[in-house]
Amino acid sequence: MSTNEPTAPASPAMALFTRESWWALAYLISYLPIAVAFMAVALVSVIVSSVLSIFWLGFPLLLGAALLIRGMAEVERRRAFLVARRVESAYRPVTAPGIISQIRTRWTDPATFRNLAYLLPLAPLLFVFDLVVAVLWVIPVAGITLPLWYWSIPITFDDGTVGHGIMIGYVTGPEHNLFDGGFGIWVGDLPTALLVMAVCFIVATITAPLMVRAARSHAAIARSLLGPAVDPLEPARRVLRSPGPLSG
Repeated sequence: MSTNEPTAPASPAMALFTRESWWALAYLISYLPIAVAFMAVALVSVIVSSVLSIFWLGFPLLLGAALLIRGMAEVERRRAFLVARRVESAYRPVTAPGIISQIRTRWTDPATFRNLAYLLPLAPLLFVFDLVVAVLWVIPVAGITLPLWYWSIPITFDDGTVGHGIMIGYVTGPEHNLFDGGFGIWVGDLPTALLVMAVCFIVATITAPLMVRAARSHAAIARSLLGPAVDPLEPARRVLRSPGPLSG
């Protein structure tokens, strides 16, 4: 089976140039709009179909909601391939004809409720987690490019001085910094920009493997909820079902 499982880079500096880091970033960032959209759609579809299910009109909506939830979960299963391997699905088969049978099978299937757990209560937590991890890597990566564009940003300080550069933290003027009446750094010249770039490069190389691990952890959560249910006692059951050493 082909996988996209990340591997450790040869050196910390190479973490910025491996596809694993950028695929992990894509996995984390792409989840942000998906989580919001899927959470809203899942919540509305469940509420509306549940309310209307007291009428015959709501029966097709219940079936549609179950299929919609399954489709959204399938998107997340396929998206896991960015950082690991695609998550397989396992649903109870519908064995009898008719819409009532389909509704009963799909809404008594534990897989449907695991899908809902991933799409609704867990989504806000994963959203915050992915956002924080992505920002912690994107900011130092952007800082690596600082010498190329710091000079193009105009700013007016509290003392009326006008300059071009980037304020990291807060300073009241271009002559004030962390050691002189401020608690920030003013990047207004090339040496300072190069210094900040070096620091950002170190931070980015340190946080890149952490970001990859975070993305893999998210994919592992998706696999545990959206994948086939695993019976923890299955190995023991298999041993009990197999022929014993004295059989035969």
